[in-house]
Amino acid sequence: MDRALSPRTVMVLCAVWLVGCATETPPPVTLPTSAPPPQGWVLWESTWIKGDTNETWRLQDGYGRYQDCEDMLKISVDAAATTAEVVRRAGSIVVLKQPYGEERVRYHCLPATIDPRK
Repeated sequence: MDRALSPRTVMVLCAVWLVGCATETPPPVTLPTSAPPPQGWVLWESTWIKGDTNETWRLQDGYGRYQDCEDMLKISVDAAATTAEVVRRAGSIVVLKQPYGEERVRYHCLPATIDPRK
């Protein structure tokens, strides 16, 4: 299942890869999973597979201004819509047809003080 990565995530992954190429054993790749960045607004991605009871939340990136977060939200929705056949699309929600069933992907701009996983 392909998903668009934030520019910051791509930069971190490239740096990790370059460090790994310079050593015999590449370092493990760890992505941010706990606390949101200190910026004022955080872009979150939530996914839900039809028939499943759990929704999965992933932190995408942090922004100082709400408008910057909203702009990246729109870009993320467009990118998600290119990863599989689109069943429905409305606002910040894209429903995709995946081999394992329908998957709903939704993006949210939330204040950095809110962690929707809790």
